[in-house]
Amino acid sequence: MKLDQDLGVASFESQPKSFEYELGAKKVRYTPDFHVIDNNGESTFIEIKGIRYTASDRDIEKFQLLRESFDRIGIYFRVVLVDFAAQESKNLMFLHRYKSHDHLLINDVIPNFKGKIIDLINKGLNDKELASLYSAMARGEVSYKKDQKIDLNMEVVW
Repeated sequence: MKLDQDLGVASFESQPKSFEYELGAKKVRYTPDFHVIDNNGESTFIEIKGIRYTASDRDIEKFQLLRESFDRIGIYFRVVLVDFAAQESKNLMFLHRYKSHDHLLINDVIPNFKGKIIDLINKGLNDKELASLYSAMARGEVSYKKDQKIDLNMEVVW
C-alpha cells in the first residue's frame, strides 16, 4: 500500500521471483516480498518484516549474502521494518480501498485547497466527492499528515 502511494515508484511487483544462494553447505531458495523500479529506473528488491521482528544469526547471514549478491549485479536489496500498528499503516489500509475508486478529479471540484476535510464538507462536498478525495490521497495526489488519523478534522492540501 505504501508503494502504491509513493510517487517516486514507477512500478512494483509482489513476490516477483525466487533466487537460489548458498548458506553454509546448503543451497537455499529465497523469494523477496517486492521488486520495485523507481522513476529513475533503479531496481530494488525489498523484504518486509514487522517492527517486532528479531533476526536470527541465520537471517542476518542470509540477508548479508543476498545484499552482496544483488550488489554484484547492480541491484539494491533492503530489509524494511514496518510497524503495522502505527497510524501511518492504518491510514494506508483505510485509503487502499479507495485507490482504484471511480473518481472525479478533486481539483475539478475544488481547485487549490488547503484546509480540513470538514471545511470541504461544509462547502458542499458530497459522499462521491469525498471518496474522490480519499482516492486522490491514496494515489499521493493530495497531501496529508500520514501519522495523523484520517478524520474530518484532518488537514489536506492540493
